[in-house]
Amino acid sequence: MAEANPFQSPTAMSSDPVAGGIDFRAVIEPLARRRGWLVFAAVLMFIGGGLYAITIVGLVIAWLPIWLGVLFIKSANAFRDAMATADAERGHAAIQALATILLIWGISTIVLMAIYGIVLALMVTGAISGFTIPTTSM
Repeated sequence: MAEANPFQSPTAMSSDPVAGGIDFRAVIEPLARRRGWLVFAAVLMFIGGGLYAITIVGLVIAWLPIWLGVLFIKSANAFRDAMATADAERGHAAIQALATILLIWGISTIVLMAIYGIVLALMVTGAISGFTIPTTSM
């Protein structure tokens, strides 16, 4: 039995389920078991995108949760197919879709935190300067 080379490049993916001595299905199996949660998250994203799209301002950002929902479905289906067919490329596609979801989620979080920070700074500045909203009395 040949020893597995720990310094071998993992970039070459094979359709052999036991490429390099490691069964890729054992690696993706914990994620594939959570396929139901990926589909549930996709449904929630579609509902959220639809609710955003109801308003005119929401149309600007409604594409983002809908896109995330599509990526969740794509990942869930790729996990199912990879486990059923022992196809390493489908497993790679599933993990790549999850990586894209996490990237989008992270960037969105940073942008929202920046917007919240700006709004908070404006509120504090307004409170310190004594800004009040003019009211009309009849």
